[in-house]
Amino acid sequence: MKSASLSFVLLGCFGLAAACSSSSGGPTGTGGHTATGGGSGGSATGGGSGGSATGGGSGGSATGGGSGGSATGGGSGGSATGGSVGTGGTSTGGSGAGGNAGTGGAATGSGGSGTGGSAGSSGGCAGLALCDNFDTQSSGASPDSSLWTMIGAKTCSTQGTPWPFAVDSTQSHSPPNSMKVQGGDSCGPLMLNTSAFSKLTGSDVYGRFYVRLSDTSMTFDHAFMMALGLTSGTLNTGSQDTYLQLASEGAGNATNVLMWQTSDGNILPDKNTTGGASSTYPKVNTWTCVEFHTSSSTGALETWVDGTAVSGLTFIPGTTTKTSGVNDQWKAPSPFQPTSIGFGWTVFSGENLTIWFDDIAVGSTRIGCN
Repeated sequence: MKSASLSFVLLGCFGLAAACSSSSGGPTGTGGHTATGGGSGGSATGGGSGGSATGGGSGGSATGGGSGGSATGGGSGGSATGGSVGTGGTSTGGSGAGGNAGTGGAATGSGGSGTGGSAGSSGGCAGLALCDNFDTQSSGASPDSSLWTMIGAKTCSTQGTPWPFAVDSTQSHSPPNSMKVQGGDSCGPLMLNTSAFSKLTGSDVYGRFYVRLSDTSMTFDHAFMMALGLTSGTLNTGSQDTYLQLASEGAGNATNVLMWQTSDGNILPDKNTTGGASSTYPKVNTWTCVEFHTSSSTGALETWVDGTAVSGLTFIPGTTTKTSGVNDQWKAPSPFQPTSIGFGWTVFSGENLTIWFDDIAVGSTRIGCN
């Protein structure tokens, strides 16, 4: 996650003997001081807890079963040594490292995600086949042309002013920017990436993005926010069976839910009240994390929203049971090897709204919400 850097101020411990000392001997000893501004948390011996460090320092260590200190701002979590319940410290800094496991203890330390210290890791996706948080661009800019190609930018008639589609600094999942889209028709607009898929090996594709909707009260009859191209070349919105859409659909009771579809006849879950009840939908003006997984070897399609698996948006052949009124319309596309990914608001019918995207990522293993 991206955050502003913390100012580093060194604080000495002179004259603060009580605050900076470590404890020893007792089973409930308390560790060293808390260091703010780049210092290191003190250590604890005999069951205490190592001190914490804020602003890029290192959390203290604990010997004898205590807990290693935590580091906020890019430092390293303290280590725990010796005790049967030693716990590694945590780190929430941009480049921090989780604490080490104690001898006999379990390590619960984890790498930082960028709260102060050095720069964060692009919404938790640095180094993946695709990672874009829109933060290197100025507000109002178009999608980065080295990553994205625009489709349907000037409406189906290709006339007039392009659909508003620009970097926005007023909303973001991970500051300072996101990508804002206003309106659309059956031709677009979409920003399409193909370069990520040449970097992937194997049959599995995982994706993650954050989305924010300005309105959830309007009912849409087929409008999609994300699509996976299944043939080489530019995604053609006029040939629906060549791409897989994550669409907003009315579910029989005038309630929007998320549905996967290649066409109105191949949809997951079924477009009715029962099928809709097995899906979900983003909350209005709230950042929602959406993850997906496709497998060309098994035909599996999996979906998680805010880290929770969504049964109605998941079908794993040989595991998922076909159920009438829920998922019996669905058939995995063939071929099912994505070659591109697009984001925008393509509307086949229904009203328009404003939609934002942030922290878009594609990889060969699950990415997670972070």
